[in-house]
Order: sequence, then C-alpha cells, then structure tokens
Amino acid sequence: MSTSTSRKGTWIALIAAGLVGGTASYFVVQNNIEVQPPTIDPDPTVVEDSQPAVYWISDRQTSLVAVAAPIEPAATPTETLTTALNTVFTLPDEQAEMYSAIPPGTELRDVSIDGNDIYLDLSDEFESGGGSAGMTGRVVQVLYTATSINPQANLYLSIEGEPVDYLGGEGLEIPQPMTRSDFSLEF
Repeated sequence: MSTSTSRKGTWIALIAAGLVGGTASYFVVQNNIEVQPPTIDPDPTVVEDSQPAVYWISDRQTSLVAVAAPIEPAATPTETLTTALNTVFTLPDEQAEMYSAIPPGTELRDVSIDGNDIYLDLSDEFESGGGSAGMTGRVVQVLYTATSINPQANLYLSIEGEPVDYLGGEGLEIPQPMTRSDFSLEF
C-alpha cells in the first residue's frame, strides 16, 4: 500500500508542477513582458562632440587616464586644433594634479584638415624618452585632443614630415589613420 501512496504523491507533485509552470508561461505570454537592457551612462572623461578640449594625463593609482579640459574654439577648425595642440605641448596647471606625457620641446610643425581627415606633423622631440606607457600616453593625448572637435575623425600622424608606423624603442604601433577606437582613454 505504501508503494501505491508513493506513486500517487509523485503524480500529484508532477501535475502541480505542470500547472504552476503552465500558468506562469501563460501569464508571461499574455502580458507581453519585455526585458529592457540597462542604460549605460556615457564616459564622463569624454567631452561632448564638437567641444574642443585638451587631454591631460591623470594618475588613478591603478592606471593612467586621459582627462579632457575644454577650451574655447577659435575662428576656424584648423586654428582651434593649432591652439589645442600647442596647449597640450605645454605643462598643465600645477593645481590640476595632471601632467603631460608629451616630451618638452615637442612642436607642432603643421596641421591640416581635409573633410574627416586630420593631418599632424610633429617635431622629432615627440619620439624622445619614455617607456610603453609614456608612448601610449602621448599618443592618446594628441589623438583625443586633435579629434576633440570631431571624435569620428581619422588622424594621420607624421614626425618631421614622415608618417609614423612605430613609436619609440619598444615599437608602439601607430595605425595610419588612427581613430579613437584604436586607443582607450584608460591605459
């Protein structure tokens, strides 16, 4: 008799589970419940489109981060880029607790804009000193500063009139053209 009672209990449990599962499925289908993906806040270190900015390096204990400092636009995009790049080649304000990875003496030899393409020619001081983090930092500073007025722009980088394929003794690869997707603000 106990075997019969055990089987009866098993059948009752299976029927109850089926009813609960079926009811739940019916409820979900009838009420068109949709799962919404979470919204992600934009990266706070990236300045809004078309806002010219100078990017400095900040030490965040576990990594280096390029941080934007907005500047006033000039009369033309080329003048704005010239001002921004010449600013990034100088030292930031001491109270800002940020620094530049760009070697002292680096000069902007030429800048031109052709549609979505930006062409920069820098002096050879840009290549001097620093390890891989320093090289990455200076490329990130120049890339994000140069593309601050058009974040989707392509940047072509030259040193002393020659396109750059690799930078520094450790050979940091420089894609031609490069875009913001090639280098992260955090490195």
